[in-house]
Amino acid sequence: MQEHSWQVAEVLASREGHLRLGFDRPDFCQRCRSGQGCGAGVFAALFPRRRLEIDVHGEPLATVGDWVRVGLPNRSLALAAALVYGLPLSGFVFGLLPAHFLVDSGPLRDLLALIFGLALAMAGWRLGQVLLPRQVRPVIEPLSCRPTTSRSST
Repeated sequence: MQEHSWQVAEVLASREGHLRLGFDRPDFCQRCRSGQGCGAGVFAALFPRRRLEIDVHGEPLATVGDWVRVGLPNRSLALAAALVYGLPLSGFVFGLLPAHFLVDSGPLRDLLALIFGLALAMAGWRLGQVLLPRQVRPVIEPLSCRPTTSRSST
């Protein structure tokens, strides 16, 4: 059985085959609060971020306002990181190299290398956006209790 990394989210919208989920900013871990952590919590506090909202494919097993937990298989996290970060970085590097070595002029060479690098980085980013939903399939489980139908008094 695969192990998953879980995060709690609120259902913001539900339509056929899609859920819009809102993820709150995670709180600092206990070690960071006590001052014994790796320091990532300190840097995270310097750059406050808004609530993350994403659309996922999924059965509307929850209604708007319900809470769900979203799990990604741990193996998928490495693949997601490679798609989101590795493809644009690779594109940037492979765009820099040919332009840098094929053009003789100094300032023009650097400008063209930068343009080619950014163009291939954007292409890698777009490719990652297309491949990510196909490769990473989250598991969504409801956490909220569903309201029951009201009982009529007899």
